[in-house]
Amino acid sequence: MSTDLHSHLSAVAPVVTAAFAWGLHGKTHLCSDGQPGLPRHYRYPIDVSYNLYYIYINTNCIHADSEIKPMPDLKEILKNSLFNQIDDSVSAPISIRLPTILNNELDELSLSFDRSKSSLISEFIKAGVVTANELLKEHSLISAEMKEQLVDQREDSAASFLDRKAFMLNTNYNNDVETHFDMVKNQEAAAFCEGWKEYICQLSKGDKVYLYQSGVGIIASGVVDGELVKSEHYGVADDKYAKPLKDFKTGFKAISARRFKELTGGGANFRRTMIELTSMQANAIAQEIEKLTAKQ
Repeated sequence: MSTDLHSHLSAVAPVVTAAFAWGLHGKTHLCSDGQPGLPRHYRYPIDVSYNLYYIYINTNCIHADSEIKPMPDLKEILKNSLFNQIDDSVSAPISIRLPTILNNELDELSLSFDRSKSSLISEFIKAGVVTANELLKEHSLISAEMKEQLVDQREDSAASFLDRKAFMLNTNYNNDVETHFDMVKNQEAAAFCEGWKEYICQLSKGDKVYLYQSGVGIIASGVVDGELVKSEHYGVADDKYAKPLKDFKTGFKAISARRFKELTGGGANFRRTMIELTSMQANAIAQEIEKLTAKQ
């Protein structure tokens, strides 16, 4: 691997620079004949960032004392740094009132497990969120009757082009992190598995799609520009439905559910696989993305 490529990789994200520094200070070097540079940070188009990222994770060994050793698995760290706006290190204070008896039980559990009440509450909420997500997932399952309706796609002709719609598509992050990253990398709108993949049939050329990452917000947008593509998903034929997106925008600060409500004056079912937005909602989000991308 060339010195220039090392320089590009280290510029993509601080964590890559840290990885190189770790190798150098440990008197080791990456499997290459060049020394990595450590320049200032630069911004790269999303496709370039992904190419650099995948090249980097495939160069996963180091040489030390004439022994080949596996490099620490940085795949997840890199993903979080490059393409994920989730930050578990930041917490938000909330205030809740509990019935006295429930508070007493919480005190008992806190003393029994030697854990703080706040940490226990956090864990209970996490478990509740997981359960709620499963219920919402089942609720968004498309019925057999709906499938037939969705397969009959709207016309893509010029006559119907003025009847374009806007949708918010969940990137499936909570169920499968890889599908989230692939959707952004491939610049596509996709859904997976029987009962959910059929949502993509609802999209027509010219429709605006906003990609929503659960727990984060709207992280990308694009315009449908192509036919339905069916492909295998975890070995199951045609278990992935996708349509390519043009005018793809990402890398801006995520538009959270709270910010969505501030911009549109209302909420939405953010955990449903895909929902149609009103023209007012779509315009408000489009304007916000324009402002955010202008700052980049």
